[in-house]
Formats: sequence, C-alpha cells, structure tokens
Amino acid sequence: MILFRDENNIGYVAQVTISKTDGVNGEKSNTGIIYFGDEVKNKISRGWSYIFQNEEYVITTHTWNDQDNTVSFTAVHRFFYELSKRSLYESWTGSHTFAAYLNAIFKNTNYTFSNTANVAAFEKDNWGMTDKLTLFNDIIDQANVEFYVSGNTVYILEKVGTDLSTIVRKKFNLDTASIEADNSAFATYGRGYGAYSNPDDTSSNRLMVEYKSPLYDVYYPKFGAIEMVPVDNQNYKIAENLLSAVKAKVDASYTFSLSMTLLDLKQAGYPYEMAKAGDYLTVVDEELNFADKVRIIKVVSNYDINGNCVTCEVECGNLSFATQQKTSTATISEIVEGKALIPNSWLSNEITSA
Repeated sequence: MILFRDENNIGYVAQVTISKTDGVNGEKSNTGIIYFGDEVKNKISRGWSYIFQNEEYVITTHTWNDQDNTVSFTAVHRFFYELSKRSLYESWTGSHTFAAYLNAIFKNTNYTFSNTANVAAFEKDNWGMTDKLTLFNDIIDQANVEFYVSGNTVYILEKVGTDLSTIVRKKFNLDTASIEADNSAFATYGRGYGAYSNPDDTSSNRLMVEYKSPLYDVYYPKFGAIEMVPVDNQNYKIAENLLSAVKAKVDASYTFSLSMTLLDLKQAGYPYEMAKAGDYLTVVDEELNFADKVRIIKVVSNYDINGNCVTCEVECGNLSFATQQKTSTATISEIVEGKALIPNSWLSNEITSA
C-alpha cells in the first residue's frame, strides 16, 4: 500500500506498481500504475504526492485509462520539484565560494546540504534570475562534483558510490547484457576560447587552444576534422585549464553504455541489497568479449503492488577512454569500413526483428 497526500495533506492509500529510477547526480524519479484505491484514482490532481521507501515524490503527470480502470503517473523526488519551483531573484557576477552559491540556492527551501568536496572559488557571469534547480545543476557541473539526496539533506561529494571489488560474470550472476555505442556526437577535434587579453576590448587577442584526439588521423582522410562545438567561456584565463575542458569534451563524444539485468549480485559479493548508482564493478562477459571496470550510472527497480522488487535493471557508463579505444580497435573500425556487421547482441530486440 502506498500513502498518497492531496494538496491539503489529507492521506489516501492505494495499491500501486512502481518503477523507480536512481541515477548518478541524484536522479530520483518514478513511474507507476494505480490498480486499487478508488479515492486516489478519482481524486488525484495537482499538488498530490506520495511516500515511497521513506522518500516523498511529487506527481507531475497522471493519465486515466478507462479500459482497465487504472491511473498511470510519473513523479519526481520532492527535492527536484521544489528547487524547480523556487527562483533566485538576484544576479551575481564575479568570483564566489562554492558555499556561497549553495547557501543562495538552499535559502528558503525545505532542504539543507552537506558538502565534503574541496572546490575552489569560481567566477560566474550574470548567475541567477532563474529557477534554483537550473542554478544548482550549473554549479554542480562547473565544480565537477556529484551529489545524492537522502531525506531532507543533499550530500555533495567528489564522487558518489564506492569502488568495489565485486565481479559480475555472464552465466554466473549476470542474466543478460548489451553494449550500446553512441557516435551521434562523435568528434575528433575541438577548440576552446577563453578570456580576452583586454577584458574591456572584444577586439583584443583571445586565449585559444585546440585539441586533436588520438582518432583524428584515423578519420581525417574520409571526413576531415570532425569538429566539436567550441568551448566558449571567458572565465578561462589559463591555457592548460581550457585545454583540459576541450579535451574532456572531445574524448567523451564517443560513448559506450552497458545495460544488464542482475540475477543475484550478492552472490558475487556485492554488499548491498540493491545496486546503487555510482558504484564501480568489474563486469566479465565472454560473449561480448568484454572485461573491464564500469560504473553504475542508473538503476531501474520495478516493484509489484505488495512492494516487492521483481526486477532490477542496471545501466553502466562512463567507460574509460582506454576501454573505448580497445572496443573501437576490435570492432568499430571494421564496421565503419564495411568489413563487419553490427552484432545483434548490440541491438534491441525491436531493431533485430526489423
């Protein structure tokens, strides 16, 4: 049974199936279907929320289905909903401490923060005058840190999760796995533009760096330079820092993600009841010729009307550039050159059938 609360905080109960998504950097969202609980199905409206696993979620959409008399819904953790509905009515320019930005965001909200990351002061230009969730995501991205939400506290760290010695292996505790390569944003070349030599004169020389990836020469004969959208940020005054930003953007433009369903991860020594976003695992799948350390970036857990977890789907990403190089050398280059077909194991069932 799930406890729902209306806009007046009056409680109602219903039986619901829920699909819960947890991701790196705090993503907490649900989708669900209400099967039993006429009061909830008939009255559900704006401002409704519910408690699931001691966390409050705010319903953002709901749909009545008259064919089976159910109501489906989507919801987000109240933290994300609340910050998206709070605005900062100020505009900041210049250098401020990380704590100053956080204090401005969390002021007059129902949430507090705990920060253990070491972040130097950084500059922003016209920062503010929008919703606090946008501002929060902006400084989290610039500070290159991560966070997770627990209760009414947001914990900010260098990295969430734990680097575990757990090994999951196909046909042992790993049911299915697929690797998806995404080259829609692939680039081999990038530029970065930083501060002007004279900040008051936009015609003066500007800090500029360029970067060519290790794959630049491979693809240049056919495509020339495959260019990334330039990094354009006058806050960069040191060439090395600007180059690092451009390099990170180009090297991350060709990504791989590993999706799998875990039968019993605990058999491999995983110390938690359920997979946790942020944890690092070693995955071995001989059928995909894959053996490397990966990071859990998303966990989708499906619960029946009795609250029992029936499936747990895990998506791993952030594979190292070295891993990408190994995979691309073995397979991708052959596919690009027309020497090999894309393996069916990389494709969804729908694509394979088509």
